[in-house]
Amino acid sequence: MSKSERVAARTAYETASVSARKIAQSIVQKALEEAGLRKSGTTLASKRESKAGGPDVVTNSLFAEYGIDAGVNGPEIQEALAVIQGKSKSGHVVVRVPLLTPPRLSRVNPKARLEFAELLESYTAQIRYTMEAVTTATSGAALGVDEMTPALVVSTNLAALLRDTVLFRALPQGVDRARFQTVTIPAAGSLSEDTEPSQSTQTLATVDTTTSPRGVETDISFEAERKIIGPILDAMILADRLSELYDEDGLILGSVGSGGFENALSNVPAANKYYGDGTVSAENQVTSTMVFAAKAAAFAQKAIKTQGYAPDNLVLVLHPKQFNDLLNDSNIVRYLQWWFGSSDSGQALIAQGIIPNLYGLEVRQSTLVKTATGTTAGVTTYHAWAYKKGLSAAMAASRDVMIETFRDIRKNATVLKAHWDISVNVLHPASAAYITTA
Repeated sequence: MSKSERVAARTAYETASVSARKIAQSIVQKALEEAGLRKSGTTLASKRESKAGGPDVVTNSLFAEYGIDAGVNGPEIQEALAVIQGKSKSGHVVVRVPLLTPPRLSRVNPKARLEFAELLESYTAQIRYTMEAVTTATSGAALGVDEMTPALVVSTNLAALLRDTVLFRALPQGVDRARFQTVTIPAAGSLSEDTEPSQSTQTLATVDTTTSPRGVETDISFEAERKIIGPILDAMILADRLSELYDEDGLILGSVGSGGFENALSNVPAANKYYGDGTVSAENQVTSTMVFAAKAAAFAQKAIKTQGYAPDNLVLVLHPKQFNDLLNDSNIVRYLQWWFGSSDSGQALIAQGIIPNLYGLEVRQSTLVKTATGTTAGVTTYHAWAYKKGLSAAMAASRDVMIETFRDIRKNATVLKAHWDISVNVLHPASAAYITTA
């Protein structure tokens, strides 16, 4: 520490000490006057003891009576100055600061403590102002940063993790397509003795799906790596794995890629399509008040059963906005509160804000469902899908997610690349129900 810096520090210290004593003395004077223990206009009879080389010390007995210690002694001041000047043998010193405690309860003024609290707040503000003036001498010093490791991965979508809801086929090395066969159930008829029965109608079909490469690539500069504490690449690898899960949802629902339910919409029976509140027959007729309700789920179950599929292993994939509308459906609210809400499981559903199953359909949420804009006042529509798990759609993967990194010295960056080869196709369009609401 230079000589000028030591002089500045000593001046700031002494100024702060004098200010603190003046503030404390004025507060005690005011407190005594308002408590009726001293007439207005009189001053505290304090004894001042001059110490060589140090400021005066207030040692009035009334300070002790009201719990106020407003002084420090000479040796403490001298030791503090020695620390500042670099001449101290110990290298540190503890100096008392003004300490305020509430006054004792009194019959003369029962509100003394409340009034004293107001004075204490004023005192604290003034002391803070004084201390800020002192600490500005070190405001230019650089402070360390405690960085959390590893870095937090910020989610950009809500994934329903739909791989387990489709028929999945992992392809061996050198194979890029999977073939799925479907066969219809023939209708039985009567048989006559010595008579050849007529041929039954039965359809055998194949559905091929060819995998295609998909993935993401990210560069992180050497400079950024040097500035970041902790394994930033681990966080980026985790983020890329989540990107692959988002991609699976999008491929199955059809919001991305050339397969999925949205691309098979033309093959879904018209009786399996639900628009708005069920009173309209097209997406461009959906209005803003036609939000998702429990009756839409009931429609989906009925439509799938009508096509001849058993009402088990059904899943309903909603957009979070549609799920929120479902939670606010009056029928659901009454069910949870008055019928199911009295049970432990019902109370858990209310507390957690979830509906695991509805009318035999497992309810999942995903922001990867397709959205569109209706022609009626530009209403945003959301496409929900209900379908049979392990039957309605299939996914093939010739390469599951693979993440690789290498350092590119030409670009002064570390390249992170995640890639996978998957594809999705719908096997039984009649086993799916399409629901579009606002």
